[in-house]
Amino acid sequence: MATTMTATMITTMTASMTTSMTTSMITVTTTTTTRFTRNNHAADLAWMAEIETILNLIDETDMRDDRDETSSVISMDEYSDKPKSKTSTPVSVPSPKQYHLARAPLTTATTAA
Repeated sequence: MATTMTATMITTMTASMTTSMTTSMITVTTTTTTRFTRNNHAADLAWMAEIETILNLIDETDMRDDRDETSSVISMDEYSDKPKSKTSTPVSVPSPKQYHLARAPLTTATTAA
């Protein structure tokens, strides 16, 4: 009889504990789901607005960086495929007087017949 009573008690206690635990788990799950879907809607919207603001700031920074790169002056020597020579080739530049003489109109002598 003691064995039957003990087995019945164990079965009853196990069943009640299982039911109790299952009920409390369902309650916790329902409460958590309700809290996140109903009560935190405003918080979710605020969070999404904050993320959007951060993304806009990143886009503005990227555009500002692009603008800085295109406005800077880049020497063509930096991108030249030719090896750089140590000596420069002198270039002859005519003086203003030489330029004027070279551009002077030609005069031809005409003889009256």
